[in-house]
Amino acid sequence: MNAITTDWIEKAEGDYELAELALQSGKPRVYDGVCFHAQQCAEKYLKAYLYEQSQSFPKTHKLEDLIDLCLLYDSSFELQRGILVGLEPYSVEIRYPSLFAKARDAQLAFSDLNTFRAFIRSKLGI
Repeated sequence: MNAITTDWIEKAEGDYELAELALQSGKPRVYDGVCFHAQQCAEKYLKAYLYEQSQSFPKTHKLEDLIDLCLLYDSSFELQRGILVGLEPYSVEIRYPSLFAKARDAQLAFSDLNTFRAFIRSKLGI
């Protein structure tokens, strides 16, 4: 595995651990953080996959754009689109006062992330 791919994975896992810790805290103030880090983890795993394929990608937080690039290599990424589209609002919108995550939002985001994480880790052979 390429060293930069490994770096992307390490960054993704950092976001995973932060989302997990925040969710476990049960504190409503950190539900936004659970959702944000779930999205960030998914984004970084997609970028790890693309980097491993030697596929360039734009500087973007749009998971759908990254999925479309992944589809050039593996059609099974289409099955993950629904999960990832659900995480997309948490990249930017969640950081502003117009959107507040509730406990169920955080739980769903983390559950969806776990589903996607298992999928992408298998694609990366880890």
